[in-house]
Amino acid sequence: SERVGGLRHRAWVLQTMAQVYIEKIAMDVPTTTGNHSFTTPLPEFVYEWHLKRYGLRKVAETNLLDLVSSARSYAKESRKCRLFSLFCGLADDPTRRGGGPYLDFYLFCLRCISPGDIVALFKEPPGPDDPKKSAEDHRPGAGVFWMKPLEVQDVVLRCFP
Repeated sequence: SERVGGLRHRAWVLQTMAQVYIEKIAMDVPTTTGNHSFTTPLPEFVYEWHLKRYGLRKVAETNLLDLVSSARSYAKESRKCRLFSLFCGLADDPTRRGGGPYLDFYLFCLRCISPGDIVALFKEPPGPDDPKKSAEDHRPGAGVFWMKPLEVQDVVLRCFP
């Protein structure tokens, strides 16, 4: 009996989603207007990403099923997992399958808010089932992305020039 779609720790799911988004942003080609041409829908991109990362199809598909199952499982409590599930077509909203303009805008905002470290946006306080790593992970506000108030205006101007 092979396991299919095992539940992984939320930290692993968020880290994997952040890496997928980082590579999707890097792969998307800027046009002359500064907009991006999002040619590969997210579900297909996630599959190809897993094949590239793990090499062996069986290992890649096992990890992909873990990601899908875990993202769906955490979607009720994590907005990031809920959005990823929507963009991948795992919810009952066919208009958002593949992300389309919703994903385009989301990735654009991620780039504007944290151009050098998108992973920082995907840290959340550990849940009761997450492994404990250090005392720093449990400090008040852990997993919250903070900006200096003066930087907020710059971010808004980058998102809406």
